[in-house]
Amino acid sequence: MHTDEADARRDLLLIDTEDSKSRNDKGLTAVSEALDTVMYALLDAAGARPDHCVIAYRGDGALVAVDPRVPLPVLLRTLLVTVPDELDDHNRRTPGPPVRQRFVLHRGAVTFRKDDVLGFAVNDAFVLLGSDPLKRRLRERPEDAFALCVSQAVYDEAVRPDHKGIRRERFHQILVRSRDETLLGWLYGEKPAAAVPSHAEPWRGTTAATVTVRDIHGGDNIIGNVFHGAVHHGDAGPED
Repeated sequence: MHTDEADARRDLLLIDTEDSKSRNDKGLTAVSEALDTVMYALLDAAGARPDHCVIAYRGDGALVAVDPRVPLPVLLRTLLVTVPDELDDHNRRTPGPPVRQRFVLHRGAVTFRKDDVLGFAVNDAFVLLGSDPLKRRLRERPEDAFALCVSQAVYDEAVRPDHKGIRRERFHQILVRSRDETLLGWLYGEKPAAAVPSHAEPWRGTTAATVTVRDIHGGDNIIGNVFHGAVHHGDAGPED
């Protein structure tokens, strides 16, 4: 794919694992295996070629700029079907605490430059990923291993039109306030008990368009200016 592409509109899939800091080395191996299993199963089922995606790992999670040939409704519908089954299957086969993951699906303009993927859309997706309502979704439903929030852009283009297999009534609006703006997101599943604004920790990166993430061990902080796995060290983002 192109390594110098400005303002490409891409679908962004973010994955994060709940409570990975409390795991030992064996548990972290299970997290890594689950991440790859679930992510590649989803991409394959949606018809995405991994070599046409940008996949950036960050210890217990990943950022994927998805193959642009995959229609957004297909990606979302496949995510809703494939991910819970893959996680449940992994957790049945793997001893130890179950792996539980949070997902965000967003669509927006990004810029690819050599080893970097940049853009406000990526920042916004990470703010949704770190939001209180999405984290509470897993904490309050221990029987589930999967929680999803989609952005307003994804809701408008893939949920609101009532595409086959995507039930609009299963998505519920949340507000997520960052330092600079209030974002609209849509949680999948039962309606949250309290419809109140969520406060997400603001980004502290070097620029507004810098993606910031945190390593699972809480030591080395990494900036997610990444392309095909390249990672550069920098400021911290919001904690798990």
